[in-house]
Amino acid sequence: MTSSIAWKIALPTAATRAAPPQEKAAEQRPVSSEERKVAEEALSGWLGAVHIRTMKDKDVEILASETSSLAERASRNSRIWHLFPNIADIPTADRLISEFRDAAAREQERGAESKALCKLLDLDWNGSATGNIVAGDRITARYTSAAGEVGTLAQALETWTGTAPTIQDASFIIAISASLRMADIQAMSGATGLREEVDRARGMIDELDKAAAELIAEFSFDPSEHSAASFGGISRAFASGRAQDFLAAARKLGITPKGPDQAQRAAGLLKKYIAGLAEVAPSSAGGDHPAGVIARARLALSVARRTEVLGIDLQRLSPSVRNFDLLDFGFYPVDGIQTISPDTRKLIEDNAVATPVGTPVEGLSSELSRQADAIAEWIERQRRGLSLLGADGTHDQVETILQMNPQPEGFGPSLENMQELEAAEEHVLWLHEAMMLPLADEQLAAFVAYLAGRAD
Repeated sequence: MTSSIAWKIALPTAATRAAPPQEKAAEQRPVSSEERKVAEEALSGWLGAVHIRTMKDKDVEILASETSSLAERASRNSRIWHLFPNIADIPTADRLISEFRDAAAREQERGAESKALCKLLDLDWNGSATGNIVAGDRITARYTSAAGEVGTLAQALETWTGTAPTIQDASFIIAISASLRMADIQAMSGATGLREEVDRARGMIDELDKAAAELIAEFSFDPSEHSAASFGGISRAFASGRAQDFLAAARKLGITPKGPDQAQRAAGLLKKYIAGLAEVAPSSAGGDHPAGVIARARLALSVARRTEVLGIDLQRLSPSVRNFDLLDFGFYPVDGIQTISPDTRKLIEDNAVATPVGTPVEGLSSELSRQADAIAEWIERQRRGLSLLGADGTHDQVETILQMNPQPEGFGPSLENMQELEAAEEHVLWLHEAMMLPLADEQLAAFVAYLAGRAD
């Protein structure tokens, strides 16, 4: 079978190969007495006369040459010598150099994060770093305060509703709570509501509110501020049919009609209001139950109006919060909701839309705390940069000097800046080279100590 490759196979004629010419060994010139004297003088600064006398001429010459070269290249940086004075310190030097390089890499990462944070906080990167630090302090304080408020609100809502609230729950409760009156909160405390009663009462709220509004306008008397039981005297006066009984009972509630016409008007309005209360809760045995049903009905109407106006989908809420109007308001966190700051209110409202349904409101508190910590760390880092800079400057100038002066983590000695890093790396190479000198350990230590003493 013929190969398709055109191989070239041609060998030279077999012949005896001549052996390569042997190089003539270099002749070693003996060291003169004058040369030995000069070499001994070079070594005498660190090597004892006893050691020198025992050395052969060639060893003296080689050692003098090698140590002289190393001496010329030895570091004159006293701090580097202080950190790494001996051959045995090479592992420590390698570790500190590695740590410093890691710190330099972190500074570069933090520089990028710093610029991103400035943009997030709407701070001018090329503006005064000192001014932006002041602004950052204010933002940190606001985030920290909001985180505390949100955390407190989350705990209070969980205690009240029995379930950990979502951020959508919190936003809804805050929005609806704007229409709550303290009298209604008190009326809805102590028991949960019944949907059937509340729905029936919703159809009668307008009539009750109309009667209450007329009593307020004409007699400065708000019947919603009184329990159902407080109208017992008025009811008994109606039953007796005596005008004097009605006037006496009315005065005890603070109603003082002037003349027969006003008395008749007050009686008519009160009769209408009391009848409405009885119709709202016909099975009530007295006490605050009717007032509670009315308060819940009024709240249910408010929920219906606000969910429609605000476009709130009740299905996005936790089951217990969907029935907000039936909850026992005994543990309703008045301070945690109605006194919440505008900052916190806005953060909850914004994130109720921005975050997925079911996101715990506690998560917003954690995120605010995380961001506040990040801003505080950024401020501390910028202050360090300004300290190194020695004056106010832009963040770009601050970052430049921080890149030159990384700060390794941990405790103990460390390198301070990029110049020291370069000096340390050169020194370690020097120590490695010195370690190879033809010297006993104690002689090498003496040589290295001699050069350390010459550092500035």
